[in-house]
Amino acid sequence: MASLPSGLGRVWYRMPLPAPLLLPPHTTPAGDVALDMGVAENITYSVQASEDLVLWTTIGLILLWGHGGASGVSEFIDTHAHQFPHRYYRAVFP
Repeated sequence: MASLPSGLGRVWYRMPLPAPLLLPPHTTPAGDVALDMGVAENITYSVQASEDLVLWTTIGLILLWGHGGASGVSEFIDTHAHQFPHRYYRAVFP
């Protein structure tokens, strides 16, 4: 069994980021579209919208603050949804 010489640096391993879970959108009493997303804490997700599934625009960010590596549900409200005949949504992270 070989051993590492003393004084060597650390080995870093990057865990894959969990994909956001976009739940079905719903309309708020004010007529806005609300998106509930299952996200991991302390990871910033971009909320994007598209009218044609080709061109996507970032319309906001979601960050679930926390400690301990838990996950949770965050809500994003699209207050401009009424300006479009239809809109598609997705959440992405770096």
